[in-house]
Amino acid sequence: MNYDELLEIKQEKERGICNIPFGTLCRKQIDNKFVHVVELKPQLVDSLVFTEALKRECQENLTIKHPRQLHFEVIADSGGIYSYRLEAGNYQTLEQLLKDNPAIIAHSTWVEQLIEGLMELSDELERNGIFHLCFAPSNIFVRNSDHEVMLLNHGSYYQACRLDQLFQGCEDYLAPEVMQQATADSRSDVYSLGKLLVRLYADSVLPLELKAVVKKATAEKPEDRYASAGEMLETIKRRRQAKRGVFMGAGALFVTFLCVGLFFSLLPDAENVEFVNPAADQKVPVNEYGEELSPEELGLIAGDTLRVVDGDTVRVVEVPADADQRMKQYEAKAEQIFRKQYEKEADRILSKIYNKEHMNADEKAFMSQSKAVSEELAAAQSKIAESSHLSSETTQRIAAEIVEKITKRKQADIRPSKGIQK
Repeated sequence: MNYDELLEIKQEKERGICNIPFGTLCRKQIDNKFVHVVELKPQLVDSLVFTEALKRECQENLTIKHPRQLHFEVIADSGGIYSYRLEAGNYQTLEQLLKDNPAIIAHSTWVEQLIEGLMELSDELERNGIFHLCFAPSNIFVRNSDHEVMLLNHGSYYQACRLDQLFQGCEDYLAPEVMQQATADSRSDVYSLGKLLVRLYADSVLPLELKAVVKKATAEKPEDRYASAGEMLETIKRRRQAKRGVFMGAGALFVTFLCVGLFFSLLPDAENVEFVNPAADQKVPVNEYGEELSPEELGLIAGDTLRVVDGDTVRVVEVPADADQRMKQYEAKAEQIFRKQYEKEADRILSKIYNKEHMNADEKAFMSQSKAVSEELAAAQSKIAESSHLSSETTQRIAAEIVEKITKRKQADIRPSKGIQK
């Protein structure tokens, strides 16, 4: 990719141009206002079946009042339908957002909100007999102002067309029955949503609570999947809640043991009195990953002690008087070290694609190297995080900030100047 092509891409971005299955999303000035317009592919303009389906969806689309549903109106003239206009707003595709700002994936809350938003809208649509069918990033829209996810055209309106051709390039997100032109329903949406989850976590590790969900959602046979997007969402919420409950339950259990232990430790010693053999000492609870919970994680305060059995050995865990302050200082120092090490590594890795030699490569080579760089960034984050002893949420947040900062700086450094000629 040379500088002329980069300049053209920059101009396309300024005009809001994104490729979607039905054509091209771009900004146009209509009635002295800039609006987003979808210009249809030539083969779709010539298809009477498609244009009739588009007009029908346009009419019924207005009755969908969900805030994540995009509305549109057909632009027709004597020659037919060549485009349609979206409701007021500034939009881009999820695909374009991930390409321009890959670090956004590191914000786990944003990913959770994106998935929940899509599933909630899909569940409402499914109750009205409407199925989206293709949750490819190029077929999902994002509002630029707040990155809220939105949907536009729904595949079930176009089942009279060849859906594998209509959604060409998005075949990985279509359920097997959709590709075979068989009956599609809510379970087809479940399959496509499962494939979207795989794509969102392609450059990182799929969370433990989502692995079984994705496996069931993407089953080959529809009857082996979740019955609806709503059922799939409820399962995800239950698994997330159960994961949090493990930590909360372990903490509550240790606090109980602590209170009981303190009570008996305050009782006066008695001599020459026989007691029933005491219950066996309890092992210190661990989290779901087999890691022993620290006294601070159990809610113990400075100065507390806890008797813990570890195999045949009895040891006493004590929280230092200045533990809270020391922990904050330790975490701050650990964050500082992680930032310094990761920033140096990220700068080195990102330099592989943000340089003049790489920018002159062809597009295929550029995309291939970009994917390899994303994987290398994720690997570097994991490696440095292991020695930092920081939480994964903290390292992901810091890494995302650093990648975004360095990316913007390097993009600015290689941006063509006005003096460059073709």
